[in-house]
This record gives sequence, structure tokens and C-alpha cells, in this order.
Amino acid sequence: MVQINWTIQAKNDLKNIFEFIAKDSANYARIHVMKIRKLKEVLKTHPTIGIVVDEIDEPQIRELIY
Repeated sequence: MVQINWTIQAKNDLKNIFEFIAKDSANYARIHVMKIRKLKEVLKTHPTIGIVVDEIDEPQIRELIY
């Protein structure tokens, strides 16, 4: 299993996503944040499922788009 590291920017983005959606529905905001966090678990068990980050160009650094 691989280790997942959230960058400070990613944590801030997740908070901003929650706050944006919560303007309409705090419930849906929680649901979306939970779905994003669950994707982290998918990436842990299937590390090659993500896309190689073009800017970094390191095969072991992946991202999932949601």
C-alpha cells in the first residue's frame, strides 16, 4: 500500500469546495468532501489508477480528477 500526502493547497481546496457547496447545502457539501476523501483510499490500494501529474512528471506521483 502507498502513502498519500495531502498538500496544504489540496487541504485548502477541499475546505473551499466544502464552503462553496455549503452555501446551498451543508449536507451535499459533506457528501462531496466524503467522496473526495474516499477516492484517496482507492488511490492507496490502486496507485496506478491515477493520472501522472504532467507538471511534476514523476510516475509515482498521481492525481485523481473528481
